[in-house]
Amino acid sequence: MKIDYYTTSNSFDPHRKSERQGWYHHKDLNPSRKKWGKNTVLYVRNKDGIDYIIKFIENGDKIPKDVVDSDNQLKTWQYCARFDVIEEMKKDKTKARRIPKALKTQILEDQKGCCWFCGDSFGDKNPHQIDHIREWSCGGLTVRKNLRALCKDPCHWIKTAAFKIAKRERKTNPDHWELNKQRTDFLKRLVKKVNKVKRN
Repeated sequence: MKIDYYTTSNSFDPHRKSERQGWYHHKDLNPSRKKWGKNTVLYVRNKDGIDYIIKFIENGDKIPKDVVDSDNQLKTWQYCARFDVIEEMKKDKTKARRIPKALKTQILEDQKGCCWFCGDSFGDKNPHQIDHIREWSCGGLTVRKNLRALCKDPCHWIKTAAFKIAKRERKTNPDHWELNKQRTDFLKRLVKKVNKVKRN
């Protein structure tokens, strides 16, 4: 089945009453920009490691003012449409967003406490974050070979910003968003430039 759009939601669960019996809404799925509508297929992953494939059964509309999603993020959730669940995959720990403490420790030990991008050592003044190489929202698993430790700023920030731009341009299909060598080299050069500016 052709997937039109990939997204994540920490709280998405179509079986809960809080989902308003089949309403899904997100500002990136803006019907006025003709990005989606009736028959659009959406791949959704939630934080617990459950994947859903849903298909909209109507065109979207703005959310009524009294609707607040489970994360209380009205600014994020702006549009809605009823959908059918085409497929629901079983809960899988490797698909969950949360990274176990033991796995974080292993990653830091493997990298000798240094950033995978820039090589700087982690510490109080340079905190780290664990990054999914293949983005979690694009099907990246929470397993050792898909994880690495990066400086929180600027390394992880830059990588995340690059992904958000790609997502906005709808170039985040897993078949297109694997971090190939050319893209990785580009991000590394960008990180070096930002670090140089910060140090000056």
